[in-house]
Amino acid sequence: MRFTTWSRLACAGFAMTCLQGCMNAGTSNLSAEDAFALSASALSGSESYGLSGEVSVIDSGGFVANKLAYEGEVTGHGNLNVQWTSLSAKAAAERPVESNYEPLDLLKSIQDKTAVIKYAGGTVPDQVRFTIKLDDAVAKRRIADQLRKELSALEQDKVLLERNPRQSAKVISNAKTTLEDVLSGLKVTTNCEWYANKRTWFPKKLQEETVLQYEWKGKAYREKRVSVTNFRAASRSGTID
Repeated sequence: MRFTTWSRLACAGFAMTCLQGCMNAGTSNLSAEDAFALSASALSGSESYGLSGEVSVIDSGGFVANKLAYEGEVTGHGNLNVQWTSLSAKAAAERPVESNYEPLDLLKSIQDKTAVIKYAGGTVPDQVRFTIKLDDAVAKRRIADQLRKELSALEQDKVLLERNPRQSAKVISNAKTTLEDVLSGLKVTTNCEWYANKRTWFPKKLQEETVLQYEWKGKAYREKRVSVTNFRAASRSGTID
């Protein structure tokens, strides 16, 4: 029996239709944890992609104490290059903006296998949305590590230390003691939303709301950090839109 070009194409098309149907049937039965894992793998499996977002710190009074924006890209399956911009009114214009916040650090915490991941309803047809709650112990460890990194960065700040080395050393030492006292009673909750393309599973956005509750000098404080990271897939040519 001879196959014409058209018959071959028809068979190929039929096979692709069956394959697509099997894939759709499989993904529709995926648990939220497995579906999220697919989406996270779509990101980590990309050789390069772009990302941008904002991080805001809201103090106990409900005021924005600090707000930063960032934009950059990941190349070579993990090399992160980010540029920061301060959106705060009190930003020091004479110094370049830097931050110890790592946009992908939150994703690592989510993948700790202790997070509660659920499907969430959405209004965008080609998009799947997940709600994610970090384990409180993991959320606290993440924040504690970041705060210690920020304090460690101050110790390496030559501009700060050169102004008054002795006084700076004393201030940093006291800050370390205060930080550890605060961390001992710190309570942290982190809730997130993850949006992904329903067809490719490549993520579109990760939103975070982290609430910190602690006591200092007998007074209770409640602060909040809100962040959003937008992901941009690279085109076939390797460029990022």
